[in-house]
Amino acid sequence: MKKNIKLFFYASIASLIYFSILFSGVLKGANLAIASFIVELVTIPLIILQLIAAFFAIKYLVTSKSKFSYAALSILFISLMILIGMILIP
Repeated sequence: MKKNIKLFFYASIASLIYFSILFSGVLKGANLAIASFIVELVTIPLIILQLIAAFFAIKYLVTSKSKFSYAALSILFISLMILIGMILIP
């Protein structure tokens, strides 16, 4: 179980970096069709990954013997930041 939490932690950090670049508008300056294609191709799987990561973080926090896990809490926090940011940022 700890290996899965570490994997989801690293995936959440990568998603956070991607969505930070996406929300900052850096990619809007690139008028290349391939850049737009890659952004569209990557965004939806990363959104689904964040939902799955949030689910596993909550499951880990509920079922683990040590209720306080920095990795699980940071995954949950990153997932919520990204998902709420997607709703609030037009």
